[in-house]
Amino acid sequence: MDTQLLNGGVTSIPEVASPATANGQRVIDNPQVEAEAAPAPKPTPLPNPIPASAPSPAPDFGHVAMDVAKDVVQDLASDYIPREKQPQAFAFILGALSMLLFVVLVRLVQRD
Repeated sequence: MDTQLLNGGVTSIPEVASPATANGQRVIDNPQVEAEAAPAPKPTPLPNPIPASAPSPAPDFGHVAMDVAKDVVQDLASDYIPREKQPQAFAFILGALSMLLFVVLVRLVQRD
């Protein structure tokens, strides 16, 4: 084979293909030849499989949406209210809205 590489690696296709073709023709003519020639491969023992870890649960869509909305509101509010004061401002606004709702409900009840 080394001399073929030194001579430019030129090999004719019939020279290479003839043994394979002859063997293939012999197998086609007599299919039992292949079965007798090739011994059955021995099964190789499989290594112990690594136990699959429990897949991490997918994040809850509602929780992710609330986190995104919270971050967006904080970013928008940070233009007007410093981040340190935002929790107090949120509590104040929530209290003012709850008092307004209470007044509206009392007015609706008094109307009857």
